[in-house]
Amino acid sequence: MVSHLFTCEPPTTHSLTDARRFLDDTNTSLADVDRKIKATQAQLDQIVADYQCTIKQLERERATLEEKISRTLAYMAPIRRLPSELLRHIFIMNFDEYPCCAWILSSVCSQWRRLALSMPKLWSKVWYPFAVYFSL
Repeated sequence: MVSHLFTCEPPTTHSLTDARRFLDDTNTSLADVDRKIKATQAQLDQIVADYQCTIKQLERERATLEEKISRTLAYMAPIRRLPSELLRHIFIMNFDEYPCCAWILSSVCSQWRRLALSMPKLWSKVWYPFAVYFSL
């Protein structure tokens, strides 16, 4: 059947019938292969989607663990163990060099904020730029 397709001889009725049958069989096989490709591609797409979902979940778990590590390291930081009296002394030394340091020191953490707010001297040289507009 296939041998007739590659000859230089003109087709005969019998060879044309064979060629049509061969073409039909080949088209059917091609359609089967196309269906298999689509089914396999759909399976692959589902597998990829499942693994992407798993990866996103693992990334969320990772971020949570990294946050816990970060908070624990911050909790264990040596600066947190300094007594308030020493921090006050450091704040005043900073104040002598940078009179407006109260804003910065009070924004580091809640402990430093409480400490800075309890030290009126730190706030004695704070300049409010908007106060100029209201004093006119």
